[in-house]
Amino acid sequence: MQDNSKARLIGFGCILISAFFMGFGPAVTKLAFQYGLSVETTLNIRFLIGTLFIWAFIAAKKSDIRAGRDNVLLFIGIGCFSVVAYITMNESYRFWNAAIASILVFTYIIIVNIIDICIGREKATAGRFVCLFLGIIGLATIIWTPGAGVEFHVAG
Repeated sequence: MQDNSKARLIGFGCILISAFFMGFGPAVTKLAFQYGLSVETTLNIRFLIGTLFIWAFIAAKKSDIRAGRDNVLLFIGIGCFSVVAYITMNESYRFWNAAIASILVFTYIIIVNIIDICIGREKATAGRFVCLFLGIIGLATIIWTPGAGVEFHVAG
């Protein structure tokens, strides 16, 4: 197996593992709400435990985690965006079906592609726009039923 193929296979495996564990997030969050926990408590506990695991991972790998002063604003910005994203996503689980809310969160893929095109990181091709359009149509098909509001239908 070529190095590039091996790297792609490892990356694909990591994505599958990530998706598997991320799939538990909405269900566990809804369960936490049933036990009376707030979004803030749920996120604090989740990220505290996650932070402990990340530090253990960093220690085990003996990773260099130093960052220059020129990166401080970038990290603050990333942190702020992440806080808004996680709080609003977890709040949505209180009002919507967790599966539908999670599907809608993945509209960020469309947003990332549009931003990449706008800043010149990706080329604006007809094929890319067709794929983005089909992605939007797919999401709409899953969550929207004419005259019935927003509902989930297995067949679309």
